[in-house]
Amino acid sequence: MFDEYPVVLSPEDGLDRSGVVFQTNKSFNTVVSDESDNSDSNSDSSEEESGWRNLGVWQFFLRVALSRQNISASVSILVHAIVILILFSIIISTKVGTLGNSTLFSFSSEAAEDLSFVNSEGETLDDNVELDVSPEFLSSDAEQTLDREIDEQHTRAFSEETHLNTDSSNVDDIDNILPRADELGGGIPFYSKKGSTDNRTPGGRSKGVPGRQGDVTKESEDAVERGLDWLARHQLPDGGWSFDLTEKDSNGREGACGGQCSNSTSTSGGNVYKRGLHPSRMAATAIALLPFLGAGYTHTDSNQYQKTVAAGLRYLEYNAVISEENEVDFRAGFDQDGAAYVQALVVLTFCEAYEMTKDPNLKSLAQGGLKKIENSQLNDGGWRYYFPGDLGFHANVPGDTSVLGWQMLALRSGVSAGFSINPSVAYRAGNFLDLVMSKDSRMYRYQPGSKENKSETWGTTAVGVLIREYLGWEPGNSQLDAGIDQIASWIDDADSIWQKVKKGSRTEKTRNGTLTFFRDDRLVYNLYFSYYAALALHHYGGKTWQRHFAKQRDFLVETQSRGGAFGNSCERGSWLFYDKYMNDGGRLLNTSLAILILETPYRYLPMYQ
Repeated sequence: MFDEYPVVLSPEDGLDRSGVVFQTNKSFNTVVSDESDNSDSNSDSSEEESGWRNLGVWQFFLRVALSRQNISASVSILVHAIVILILFSIIISTKVGTLGNSTLFSFSSEAAEDLSFVNSEGETLDDNVELDVSPEFLSSDAEQTLDREIDEQHTRAFSEETHLNTDSSNVDDIDNILPRADELGGGIPFYSKKGSTDNRTPGGRSKGVPGRQGDVTKESEDAVERGLDWLARHQLPDGGWSFDLTEKDSNGREGACGGQCSNSTSTSGGNVYKRGLHPSRMAATAIALLPFLGAGYTHTDSNQYQKTVAAGLRYLEYNAVISEENEVDFRAGFDQDGAAYVQALVVLTFCEAYEMTKDPNLKSLAQGGLKKIENSQLNDGGWRYYFPGDLGFHANVPGDTSVLGWQMLALRSGVSAGFSINPSVAYRAGNFLDLVMSKDSRMYRYQPGSKENKSETWGTTAVGVLIREYLGWEPGNSQLDAGIDQIASWIDDADSIWQKVKKGSRTEKTRNGTLTFFRDDRLVYNLYFSYYAALALHHYGGKTWQRHFAKQRDFLVETQSRGGAFGNSCERGSWLFYDKYMNDGGRLLNTSLAILILETPYRYLPMYQ
C-alpha cells in the first residue's frame, strides 16, 4: 500500500511547523512529482507544499475536512457522534425514578423541570433536564426496540460491575453476588436480601420479629392454624386447589368439601359487578400454598403439612410449560382476562419455596418463571392482564398498578431467593408508579390518567406504597410518609365500621347516601387492601405499624368462621367477605389472604429495622 503513495519529506527536515509529517497521497490534496511534469507544474507543487507548511494546526485540519475528497467522511463522523449522544441520553433517562437520592424518585410532567439526574455515586449530572413521560411516547414500536437494546446494555453493565453470573449458578452465595444499596449510589433495596424469609421458624412464629413480640398473639396463631387446617381439608386429590369448591380434580375425583361451604357465585357481585369464580386452578393452588410456606411448613422438612405442600408443588410443576427460550409459563393455557396474575402467584410460590429449602428441583422453574415476567414488562414500566404473544395483548395498552404489585412481589421474592433480575425492571417500575401517584403522594391510581373515586384507590394505593419501599423509599421520606398516613387513616375507617357492626349496625347514613356494611349476608371488607397495607406497614415499622396492624389482626381473629354445634363445620377456620373485586376468588382466596395477613410479623423480616 505504501508503495503506491510514497512518503515525501520537506526539503528541510520533513516536518511542517507544527510537527506534522505529510504523506503525499490523494487524501491530502498533494501531488507526487513525476519526471514527465514540466517546470510550471513543479513550481505549482512547490507553492502548494509551501502553503501547507504555513498553515496552523487547526487551519490544517479544517482545510483537510472541507476538501472534496473528505467532506463525506466528515459528515458521517458528525452523524455518528450525534447518534451516540442521543443513545447515551436515553440510557441515562431510564434510571429516573429509582436511582440515587430517594427524594428524587417521584416525578410528574408538571414538575419534570425540577428534577436532577444522578450517577452511581449520587452526584448530580444535570440540573436542567426536561422529561417526556407520556405513556403514548413510551408505547411506540421504535421505543420497544430501543428499550430492549437499553435493557441488554444495563444487564451487561450490571454483570460486569458486580461480577454477577446471570445464569444464577451461584445462588447460594447471595451476599457476594448481589450489590448492596450503597454500591448503587443510594440504590434500591429491591436488589438486597433485606426483608427475607429467615424468621419463618417455630421460634420465630411464636415470638414474632425480635423487638416486635406483641405483634403475634396466641389468638392470632390459633387462627393461622385453623386456617391452614381448612386449606388442607379442601385440597383436591390431584394435589391442587380450586376456587370453585364444588369442582372435581383433573381425574374426576371430588374433594372433601363437595360444596358444603358457602362460596361466591356468579351473581355475588350483584348488579354492580357480576363475575363468576375464577377458573384457574394454578392460581388457586399457588395462593393456597403461600400460607403454608408463610408459616414455615415446607415439603422438605418433616411436619404435619409436608405431604400437602409437596403435592401442591407437584401439581404446579406438572402443569408448567417451558418454552425454547427457557421461559416457564405457569398459566396452564389460561390466557383470559387476568392471566398475568396467575403467573405472578405461581412464581412467587416457587421462589419462596426455593429460598426456604434450596431444593434444586425448584430452581429452574422459579428462574424460568421470573424470566417470563421480566420479558413481559410494558414500556411504561407496568404490566397488564395479558403477556406479549397472548391473543388479547395490545402493546399500546398501559399497565395497571394491581398487576404490577403481584409481578413485583414475585420478582422481589426471586431476588431474595438468589436469582438475578435485570436492574432496568425496577427502574422502570418506579417510573410507572410516578405516573399513577397523586400530586400529594397520598394515593396511587389504577392506571396512568385514570379517574377513580377515592374509595376505589384503597388497594392500588397500598400496592404503590409497598413497592416504593421495595424500590428504596424509607421512613422519613415525605412522599412515603404521606402514603403510609393515608393507609393508616383507611385502616382506622375500617375499624370504626367494625366496631359499629359489633354493636348491631348494618348500615350508616352519610351525606352521600346510605353506607351498607353487608352485601349478600356477608360483611363488606377490602381484604386485598388489607394484605398490601399490612406488608407496607410492616416494613415501615414504628408506632404506626404496631397500632394499625393490631386492628387488622384482631378483626381477622374475630371474623374467622368457628363452625361449632350450630355452624357449618366444613367452614371452620375460613373467611368469606364481600368485595366486588375479589368475589371470583371466593372462600379460598379470602382464607388464604387472611392467613397471610396474620403471618405478616414473621413472614418477611422488615427491610428497614
